[in-house]
Amino acid sequence: MRSTSLKEWRNKLIKENRLFAMIAAVLFWIPVTGLSLTPEKYQNRARIVVHKAYLIATGRLPEVGGYRLHIECEGSGDGPTIIYEEGLNQTIESWGKVPDETAKFARSCTYERLGLGMSSKLAGSSRTTEDVAEDLARLLKAAGIDGKIILVGHSFGGLSARYFAAKYPDRISGLVLVDPSHERQYRLYADLKKGKERTRYLEHEGGKNGERLNLLKSAEEVAALKPLRSDLPLIVLSARPKGSDPEDPYLKINKRLHTELGEISRNGKTVAVDDCGHFIQLDKPEAVVNAVKTVFDRARNGSS
Repeated sequence: MRSTSLKEWRNKLIKENRLFAMIAAVLFWIPVTGLSLTPEKYQNRARIVVHKAYLIATGRLPEVGGYRLHIECEGSGDGPTIIYEEGLNQTIESWGKVPDETAKFARSCTYERLGLGMSSKLAGSSRTTEDVAEDLARLLKAAGIDGKIILVGHSFGGLSARYFAAKYPDRISGLVLVDPSHERQYRLYADLKKGKERTRYLEHEGGKNGERLNLLKSAEEVAALKPLRSDLPLIVLSARPKGSDPEDPYLKINKRLHTELGEISRNGKTVAVDDCGHFIQLDKPEAVVNAVKTVFDRARNGSS
């Protein structure tokens, strides 16, 4: 076994002492700031603050543009890194066991957008896919992910993934879109609603949601970008809920738009996932894992 040098021991101690110092400082701060909290809320606050200190010390809560984003990576191997982009208001837990499975053949990373999970809280005005893409670009740099990536986007994450892929084409080796949002769906859905229901829907999609994401403006941003590379490995997974009415207008819109998405690349296809709700990764995780593996193999073998 290789002996440990004095320099390595020094660096190890510095790293450990920095972590202990941060946690000690946090534990000193909590009693001062938590005097007005109930015991249960105090304990929860303490756990969160200490956990965040640990994430910062271990490089999993890096600073990106004045705030911090939470990222978790596991696995290794040759080929592109897999990055998961969750749906609106979702945290990394929304991916279930899928990242653990893909980490068996590739480096796989989940992250949380601003305002979600352990990432910094939201502040200021509404955001769009442009903000999300810029945050992800900075996060990849901060996390030392320099090579190409495969983006796996669920719901709004699919729209966001396409924006990133169009804006940073040199970074992308492939896409997997999991029951993704489409830039035309918001207006098509709105046309199916009337009165107050339509007004509330458009307000929600216009930014009155937990992430303050203006989905209507985001849709315009995606529509205005150049098309994706025509040979990009791409799989679109389209949910078919059990017992759903094939004449349901929302399902018909989804089918049509998801089919279109699968055709934006000559190396693309749309796969219907039967007996499955919107969260395909939870209902049928094997479908997502297989899609990621297929795109990963195509990218690694030079199809990208």
